Amino acid sequence: MGKHIQAVWRLSYSADEIPVTVVKRKTFEGIEYRVQSEYFSARNLATPESFGVEGLKCQWSTVPKKNNRAVSNQQELNRQEIITNSKVSDDKAPGLIASYLPGLLNEGYTHLLN
Repeated sequence: MGKHIQAVWRLSYSADEIPVTVVKRKTFEGIEYRVQSEYFSARNLATPESFGVEGLKCQWSTVPKKNNRAVSNQQELNRQEIITNSKVSDDKAPGLIASYLPGLLNEGYTHLLN
């Protein structure tokens, strides 16, 4: 692992699909969970006050910007900006990400998780 990476999880929704990778890093903003697949990317941020989703900066993503925009549901990204108004532990973060991630995909792309 890189010197800034603290943990890595692989989320799977079925045995036949390619897992989504979640990478935990500490940043000046809080604890960042970068969510990356072959087709989309996102960023969850945990602070002492909240946990929610933010768009991943293009320079941090290996997914082309136009692909990520096509797959990602912008309204849901905005809705999930704050998932909870409390601190989230490492035990709960992957579960919250896995639960809310399907909603971040536009309807025509949810098959990417199954």
